[in-house]
Amino acid sequence: PGSNDQPATLKVLKKKLVLKAKEPSWIEIRDESGRVIFMKVLKVDEEYVVPEKPGITISTGNAGGLDIFLGDTKLPPL
Repeated sequence: PGSNDQPATLKVLKKKLVLKAKEPSWIEIRDESGRVIFMKVLKVDEEYVVPEKPGITISTGNAGGLDIFLGDTKLPPL
């Protein structure tokens, strides 16, 4: 009584998974069927946004040369 209660709103935040090269780094992205959907050597400071699809597999030839971000949060090294 007397308060301004508003209905609760649930907000689902989708965060992008981003690979950012700090050294030249080969990456390969496959879909859940194993089909290659992206393959490239990322150059220093180049970024790749991983598609939001189920079953994605990421391979790299230089994991130490990548920074991985989930939204604005840098994840620990692989």
